[in-house]
Parts: sequence; structure tokens; C-alpha cells
Amino acid sequence: MKNIITVLLLVLTVSPLLGQDYQAGVASKSYQLIGNDTIFPTKSIYENIKNTTQFTVITQIFELTNAQEEIDKLGMVTVFLPTDAAFAAYDEKALKKLLSASNAEALKAALMRHVIIGRVDQNSLQRNLQQNGGSAYFRSPADIDPEFKSGGSQIQLRIPNAAAATITGTNYYHKLGFIHVVDAFLLEE
Repeated sequence: MKNIITVLLLVLTVSPLLGQDYQAGVASKSYQLIGNDTIFPTKSIYENIKNTTQFTVITQIFELTNAQEEIDKLGMVTVFLPTDAAFAAYDEKALKKLLSASNAEALKAALMRHVIIGRVDQNSLQRNLQQNGGSAYFRSPADIDPEFKSGGSQIQLRIPNAAAATITGTNYYHKLGFIHVVDAFLLEE
């Protein structure tokens, strides 16, 4: 009987400590930084990028196309977001034309090529690439499923007739999945 009481006391003492340890781990991941921009796991993609310094162009695309509403309908998603540097190849006039209301449908289609269904972190992506000889596809809500290719330490996101985007930052949480950072916008030429 004494052994049973000792075991019960031990379980009652250790259980709350394990729970606190788990909670402490969650609290330590309350936000992440992309450069100087803060990304919160409790916010949507748009809520995370709308006040950033390096995602101003993609924020405009989200606003112009109402993309967050469409993405929310998908459930868990992983998105590959280009920074403003990805749009540096456009001069001011070309960028203004790209971001015009008359171009909203094409922009939405291009943006959705940066979205894949499900939560895919960097390790899952690399494992899939290794299992498939350096090339992998994931289901996208877009008209084209993007192809992922590995080459050395880099992973690229590709679609036909567009410049490849290299993944430059990974594993930033949003409330329904992951954000990865890329250096190009997949817009068909």
C-alpha cells in the first residue's frame, strides 16, 4: 500500500511539471522575426505581412485580389511569400501596371501558385525531395501545381514559363500553417 501511495504522489507531482514544461515551450514560440518584421503564429498571413517593411508589394497583391479570404477557405496551407526585393526587376511604371485592378485576376492566379495545401515545413519538403530524386510536387489551389527542385543547399519553386523562386527563409508559422520566404514572384512571362 505504501508503494502505491508513493507512486501516486510521484505521478501527481511530476504531471503538472511536464504540463508546465510543455506550456513553456509553446510560450517561447510566441513570435518569430523575418528581418525586423514580426510574424505571429496566431495571425493570418495577411495580418502578419500588412505592416511589414519587406512585404509591401505582396501585401498590395493580397489587398487587390482579396486572397486571404480565398486562402482561409482552404484550411491548412503553406505559402511561399516573395519579399519586395523579388519585385525589384520591375521599374515603377511596370510595377504600377502589374498592381492595377485590371490585372487582379492574373495576380490572384500567380499568387495562388505560391500556396500549397497542408502544413509543409522545411524538413518535410527536404524529405520529400530526397525521396523523389530532387524533385517534388505538392497540391496547389492554383491552375498549376508548383514543382520543387533541390540543387545543393538551395530549394527552388518553379512553374513553366516563369523564373524560378529560391527559398530564402523557412518555417515561419501563421495561424493555418507555414510561411516560407522566396526571392521571386511566379508570374508567367
